[in-house]
Amino acid sequence: MNIKSALKYVVTNNKVLSLLYEKVYMRYILWKRCKITVRDYGRHNELNISKYTYSNDFIVAFHGDNNIVTVGDRCTFKMTNRIYIQGNNNVVKIGDNVTFDQDVLIVAAEGTKVTIGSDCIFANHVHIRTSDQHCIFNESGERINPAEDVHIGNHVWLGRESVIMKGVSVGDGAIVGMRSMVTKDVPERCIVVGTPAKVIKTNVNWHE
Repeated sequence: MNIKSALKYVVTNNKVLSLLYEKVYMRYILWKRCKITVRDYGRHNELNISKYTYSNDFIVAFHGDNNIVTVGDRCTFKMTNRIYIQGNNNVVKIGDNVTFDQDVLIVAAEGTKVTIGSDCIFANHVHIRTSDQHCIFNESGERINPAEDVHIGNHVWLGRESVIMKGVSVGDGAIVGMRSMVTKDVPERCIVVGTPAKVIKTNVNWHE
């Protein structure tokens, strides 16, 4: 157990320290350090963010109408991280105790949904996309690259510069290796690496 984990354990299991952390530090100190920028270029968009979330430079841009972004409790957004919404009726929902390191980008477009579970860690330059941003058609004029939802389970670790593409579901406890591009569903409690990402280990557990 490292120092950070040890301190977290002590605070969590001590009633007095836990109370001070939640009622004083989280409410009056950490929250005042948050920087959240909303760029709303549409109508009827919503950003619901917990009072106990810390952000150094969190940017949410709405380019459309009737979109919703929800962030759970005790999330940490280090440095600059972005959520970019394009079009109408998109949803991004982030669970509790989720950490974004730096330059994490989530793009939701064309009425799609990104759901992220609790206790996840996203390393630097992770990208999640529900759309290719441009339409591609076959010879018959039919579109062949529609936008699709993305689901990230609980306790998922996304490595530096990994990319989660549209239509992907990542199972609970999974690990995505550095610079991997995920184009297919990832089973729970496994490690995937490569471009495209492939399973190299199953039945794994990880912790901070």
